[in-house]
Amino acid sequence: MFWRQNAWAVRILLVFALAGVGFPFAWEMSAATRGQLVAHFRLASGHYVILTAGLGADRPPKCYYAIRERYGIEVRPIAGCIVTKALTDYADAHNDVMISDIRRKFGRDVFDGCVASARTP
Repeated sequence: MFWRQNAWAVRILLVFALAGVGFPFAWEMSAATRGQLVAHFRLASGHYVILTAGLGADRPPKCYYAIRERYGIEVRPIAGCIVTKALTDYADAHNDVMISDIRRKFGRDVFDGCVASARTP
């Protein structure tokens, strides 16, 4: 009786219930795509950001400062030692887009040159 009189409401609730069950899975599966999209938005606004994660990500070496000073590229830590596959996929896809555009704009040896200059006292 309630179900027949309010069929449209039941259908909407069913759709939201199924979406709620599948949403976490879909969010994890779309990590690489989201990373690429965010990278393209950042590039369109003129921001260059490289994402890092893992041991020592919170203590950047001197080469990160050299990259920021010379080229305006920010190196941003997003996680410490514990990372998920979705986070890794997101960061890898984001960095692939960023690094290819950075190398196209500034040259292929951007990162190597900054690392070499950071090693010299």
